[in-house]
Amino acid sequence: MNDIGRVALTLAQAVFTDSYAENRATGSFILLDETTNNTVAAGMVQ
Repeated sequence: MNDIGRVALTLAQAVFTDSYAENRATGSFILLDETTNNTVAAGMVQ
């Protein structure tokens, strides 16, 4: 819990993003558990 890491995600379809430095709204994300709707991660696009 509360760890920091660098990950690469493989997605089922294209997602359009900007880098966090360019646009905070489209350069950040959260990941949700589909079963519980709990937030399991949050991140920034580099």
